[in-house]
Amino acid sequence: MAEQTMPGAADNVVVLAYLLDGPLDATLLDAALQDVVRGHPALRTVYRWTGRLPEQFALDPATARVRLERRTVPEDCSDPVELARLVTADWWRRPFDLEREVSLRARLCRLAEDRHLLCLNIHHVAFDGWSEQRLVETLGAAYRERAAGRVLAWPSGPSYADYSRWERRGLKQWAEEELPFWRQTLRRPTAPVLPAPGSTGETARRDLVARVPAAEVAALAGVARRHGGPAVTALLAAVGRGLGRTFDVADVCLGTVTAGRPHPDLDDVVGYFVNPLVVPVAGVRDEPAGALLDRVVEQTAAAMRHGRLPFDELVRVLAPPRDRHPWFQVWVVVQHAPPSGAFAGGIALRAVRVPAPTTALELMFEAFPQPDGGWELVMLRRSDGIDDETAGGLFGAVRIAMAELAGELAAEARANQDREC
Repeated sequence: MAEQTMPGAADNVVVLAYLLDGPLDATLLDAALQDVVRGHPALRTVYRWTGRLPEQFALDPATARVRLERRTVPEDCSDPVELARLVTADWWRRPFDLEREVSLRARLCRLAEDRHLLCLNIHHVAFDGWSEQRLVETLGAAYRERAAGRVLAWPSGPSYADYSRWERRGLKQWAEEELPFWRQTLRRPTAPVLPAPGSTGETARRDLVARVPAAEVAALAGVARRHGGPAVTALLAAVGRGLGRTFDVADVCLGTVTAGRPHPDLDDVVGYFVNPLVVPVAGVRDEPAGALLDRVVEQTAAAMRHGRLPFDELVRVLAPPRDRHPWFQVWVVVQHAPPSGAFAGGIALRAVRVPAPTTALELMFEAFPQPDGGWELVMLRRSDGIDDETAGGLFGAVRIAMAELAGELAAEARANQDREC
């Protein structure tokens, strides 16, 4: 429905790119890609309107196919990030026809004898952050099998359609059990924090990026754990503090997400399982760091305990105003680590981030775990929203708040040592 409302919206798709270093056989990779499409039904599904709503139709695995396009290297381009951007630029202007077209496109670009760039364009209707690792793992396994003259055998297990049917069966019960919590939690209206953007729909995207050292990430995760929460709660608290100081507000409403996979059997399924959660937080401007983190942990844990009800159903029932409602303004997400390491047969794989050129999101903070244990912290925003100076100040305020929270762990440790002495 989102795709039909805003065809080709960049927020509805992902573009992934991977450097493959080693003796790659492009023909085997093509065959392995088809094996993956056959093995993951979500990647060969179309969504046809048969009545009031669209329904999933998985295409026959014997005939479903995704073309692996071959592209040449643009002249005078050796930077993998810029190369990935150039090779995939037209994808952002090509909407998926989800009623007729599967949700995956693929391209392979030969850079040298033993170096290739694999690019994928996938619609979010069939894919989330967790799915990326599963997709890369099964593609590598399928490639190894093809290289050995075999075809990858797929274990039996639940499919994405099975999950969808399970979710539909549970919807009424979850609504009865969880709606009272959300009505109570979201009863107090929170005013929009950010200045109004200059237009509706998508505009050019602006990113600010910082590397967060591994020691700081470990300290943030540690202090969050000591307060009873996952690492994302420390980032939520830091973003809340940064917003409070930058825009002089005491209360904010932040959005985050859960993986949405309620059973381990779903861990290997490619699909879109993510469920957004609303986390209202009071006292972000003035509360001591420890008290603020306690409040964020409490709110986030309560939201996760009531996170089975799909967010779109929550919005439908509570019917908040859609015009810049604070539930939809600021998102804070710790993503899964990008795939890296051995791919198959002496071939190494490294992910290359390809940011979207446009967005409808007002503000989002994403933390991407890195191989050294650090984070790549990205603050993305609309070009017609927060101005550059304010954006820089906000990003700096969030980084200062992260350092304050990380320093609290050291202060707690010193206090414990003093008590023990």
